Amino acid sequence: MRSFNVSDRNINHPTLQTVSSVISVLHRTSSTFCPHSHLFYHHRRRLPPPPPPPPRNCYINHVELEHSEWFRRGWTLQELLAPRQLWFIGGDWKEVIGSREELADSISAITNIPKRYILEFVGSTVSYTQYHSGLPSIAEIMSWASRRVTTRIEDMAYSLMGLFGVQMPLLYGEGRNAFLRLQLEILKVSDDESIFAWHTKSSSELGFDSGLLAPSPACFAGCKYDVMPPSLVYDPERPPYAMTNKGLRIEPLLRKIDGSKLFELYLMPLHCFYLEDNASCAAIYLRRISRQEFRRVEPNKIFAHSLIREKSDFERTLVYVRQDYNLN
Repeated sequence: MRSFNVSDRNINHPTLQTVSSVISVLHRTSSTFCPHSHLFYHHRRRLPPPPPPPPRNCYINHVELEHSEWFRRGWTLQELLAPRQLWFIGGDWKEVIGSREELADSISAITNIPKRYILEFVGSTVSYTQYHSGLPSIAEIMSWASRRVTTRIEDMAYSLMGLFGVQMPLLYGEGRNAFLRLQLEILKVSDDESIFAWHTKSSSELGFDSGLLAPSPACFAGCKYDVMPPSLVYDPERPPYAMTNKGLRIEPLLRKIDGSKLFELYLMPLHCFYLEDNASCAAIYLRRISRQEFRRVEPNKIFAHSLIREKSDFERTLVYVRQDYNLN
């Protein structure tokens, strides 16, 4: 199968409804076909061809590879990971630069994707109903997309559906709400709480408080959280969560933080830990708005909570966290 790109400007469309239907079908089929492709070629249009001899070589330098916009586009993340085989072709269609395996070290350095996932991507934690070690978490996959861009805001979410194995209608014009819908679809099939372990770059980006879902993949930049094995899960009895008309419904163990005079502040541990520190889990702070309504506080920070801390000062609490929409 050869790589090709589809956008609405390449289609002669008689009506907007027809365009939406065509693009929706193409996006769904690309999510389906890419993982089952045996061979995938990428034409390096914007890179100069490598030196003439030999006919097949890997002499293209790392800098030339790094400057290719292919590694910064949203849709190409799926094209990079999903096919079983991937070959990079020179700009003149004559020189074979190399296979994904041969260029894995450079690709890993450019994309911040661990080499083991470049060599073999078998899915994420969303793909499995039970714990599997060695799979990338939701937060880690989101971090791979955090520096990528798309022409349309919605495509930043639509381009990730295949990697997470979820489907949702394409609604061009919804703006950043598309990424919120993507996270809600993921929550329907996964209990990987690294999806809540995001942070903004600054305290002014979202203000003092926010909902539990991130406004864009950029909020996962640098997030290297892993899912906890069952033996280390901090709260194994946590009930499932769901989106309601009052917001995201969860029943976590919360610990009230003493000393806050302006509002009631609570610590909420998450079932994920930083890859380099498996003695602490990630945690966020919530503040009480009303009896059951809460908001996340300081969305620009993720906190660490010791896994060996006594749980007696935690209490299971029914929580509704209203999400911010219309973030165009």
